Amino acid sequence: YQRRVRDPIGLASSEEEMKEIAKICVDNDLWVLSDEAYFDLVYDETPKSIVSLPGMLKRTCILHTFSKSWSMTGWRLGAAIGPKDLIQGITRINTNDEACTTHFVQFAGVAALKEKIFIQNLLVELRARRDLLVKELN
Repeated sequence: YQRRVRDPIGLASSEEEMKEIAKICVDNDLWVLSDEAYFDLVYDETPKSIVSLPGMLKRTCILHTFSKSWSMTGWRLGAAIGPKDLIQGITRINTNDEACTTHFVQFAGVAALKEKIFIQNLLVELRARRDLLVKELN
């Protein structure tokens, strides 16, 4: 299990940490379940997923939620992204475990994926709040 960005402080795993985890996984034929709920919400660097490292594409399942990046808290919309066989297994379990997400939430998710400016604006607002808090605490 690897969390790229840690809530609520926005600390991200370093490139070296991700490379070390990837090496252990490749050397030992292990999988990574990567929680990327905050993937787009980093302040000072370009987001990077462990799946982008050599050997990790076929051994990583990314979990993503719309609640953080698109402020859809409570709507319970998310995705598992990974190798086809794994996702087919997750789909079989998920189909029998819960009812479908409400249609309007699904449509909102599609619209959110097409509208990257929202995340950029949210990041500007969150950065301003963080900077104000740091200033006041100091």
